[in-house]
Amino acid sequence: MRMRWLGKTGLQVSEICCGIGSFGGLDHFKATGDLSQAEADHIVNVAIDAGVNFFNTAEHYSHGIAEQMLGKALGPSRKDVVIISKVSHFINLDENTAGTHLYPRQL
Repeated sequence: MRMRWLGKTGLQVSEICCGIGSFGGLDHFKATGDLSQAEADHIVNVAIDAGVNFFNTAEHYSHGIAEQMLGKALGPSRKDVVIISKVSHFINLDENTAGTHLYPRQL
């Protein structure tokens, strides 16, 4: 696997990043995949065996289930990988679950 420097962080990441949007399959993410924990474990292990050390997630993938599944799949390998995440959609407008709200709450 070819590696690249991640900006000026001093980290080297694989050129291939493994996205986990298909883990969990809740709500509209069912259309992209409905993978079980066993299937997620297999994908993560195959990726790591191929030299991938870079994983992409987001807090809204299956309402956070995908991130939990990635954590379980990585297990002790977590210390050897780089995980990037992003924040975008509001999960619940009544809670500050997506960082700084662009739309103020109605009082």
